[in-house]
Amino acid sequence: MSRMTRYTILIAIIAAVMGLSACEQLVQLLSDGDSAAMDNRMPQLTGVSGEIPIGLVSPLTGRFNSSYGPPLNQGFELALEEINNAQLGDARMKFIVADDHSTPEGAVEAYQKLIDEYNVPVIFGPTTSDQAEAAFPIAQQNRVVAFSSSSNRVGLSALGDFLFRAGLTTDKIIPPGIRASHAILGYNQVAIIYDESDTYSIDSNERFRDTLSQLGVTVLLTETFKGDEFEQSHEIDFSASLKRIMMMKPDAIFIAAQQPDLTEIQIQSRKLGIPSEVPFITSLISDLANAGDAAEGSISFSGWIATADTPGNQDFVERYGARYGSEPNAWTAQSYAAAYLVAEAVARAQSTDPVVIRAALADIRDYDTVLGKFSFDDVGDAVYDPIVLVVKDGKFEIFGEDDTVDSTAHIIDDLPVQKVSAAILESFPVKVNLEVEGYLVDSCTMLHETTERREGNTIHVQITTIRPRELACATVITEIQHTVSLGSFDPGSYQAIVNGTIVEFEVQ
Repeated sequence: MSRMTRYTILIAIIAAVMGLSACEQLVQLLSDGDSAAMDNRMPQLTGVSGEIPIGLVSPLTGRFNSSYGPPLNQGFELALEEINNAQLGDARMKFIVADDHSTPEGAVEAYQKLIDEYNVPVIFGPTTSDQAEAAFPIAQQNRVVAFSSSSNRVGLSALGDFLFRAGLTTDKIIPPGIRASHAILGYNQVAIIYDESDTYSIDSNERFRDTLSQLGVTVLLTETFKGDEFEQSHEIDFSASLKRIMMMKPDAIFIAAQQPDLTEIQIQSRKLGIPSEVPFITSLISDLANAGDAAEGSISFSGWIATADTPGNQDFVERYGARYGSEPNAWTAQSYAAAYLVAEAVARAQSTDPVVIRAALADIRDYDTVLGKFSFDDVGDAVYDPIVLVVKDGKFEIFGEDDTVDSTAHIIDDLPVQKVSAAILESFPVKVNLEVEGYLVDSCTMLHETTERREGNTIHVQITTIRPRELACATVITEIQHTVSLGSFDPGSYQAIVNGTIVEFEVQ
């Protein structure tokens, strides 16, 4: 039985443990006793042999080196070691690393080198959306799989069918994040500051403005800057923009920027006297090590948190900490998951042909990762559950987890449901998802909670919505699709009732 509260789904997995050979015992040792979770995630590269070269494009130098390079690379390294150590045959993946110099031009050069000189079937990276926009066409033209674990701008995977991403795109993460934070904080007027030279930040700003407008929130002031004009030292003086924002007295400050600039904005804001009661809200996670106390209270839209009990996540956090002496962040988790997804695709393809790997990767649905149940949509973008984080006492926590929604200030109602269909997944044991089509009745209403209970062969599902009671909202009907994971089923006939709508299904 599963339960989703706001935008957090914590999923338990059950895996059968078979008899252990010597190599399988190694897998058990690596997982520190959690062999069921590890075995479930450990692809076996059968059908291929020897060394499999995999390109890794990373910011080894330049302005993104310290903020993105280590966490991304360490996630890839840890996953590679685990996957290779667990193989029963002689197949091993090997990374060939190329520096993208933190620029789009560097990413293009790195892609071309990996393809021309090393004939790699798969390339991980690059880091940012600007770099992916420049380098992805090189992979597509050469029919090589490109997999960026950290770029988030909408539309990049749609540039070709060999292109994939592990990070949630802005349209999947920003609107629900804003709605969730607004439901609790109730901010009425905000300021925005964004990097007008960075396409990810431009895209994020547009998502900010659209969603805030739907909620009736006033944007008092919008400030811009150009992050690409600064070198690695990156000593941008944001004081003029921040002073103008401070004079407007916003309830919250929305930031759309790459992480080095985000950190500087947080630090300089607090030094200028913008109080901690005015939260920073951003789709990027804060750099807690460098921002320090300035990040306290910041709200981030993400897809991962260290405390989640998603498949294998606690083992991953523990092993990472033992090896690197710190806690992984979302970039690390995304690169770690990306490595496992490619290994799974190679295992399914039983080939190092990029055309066959691409097809296997595109078919992945509901695959257990540290990010949760992972699927690719029709264009190769990631699908899993977004969450909203807040920095408390120097650590990320799930935003709103300890907050009780005031029923006197909010209206909670059932989601109007138009259609429900059952999807029988190809898994063992057999798992079933419900695909629910419904609609939100106005611009302020958002999904609230999904609960389930089973009575024999009948599953009762209630999906609720929430909206502020006193807020004047535009009457805009928004059609939505919502997936409910019901878990495992024995063979038999079943019916599910979702807010009064009945669907029947058969499990063979």
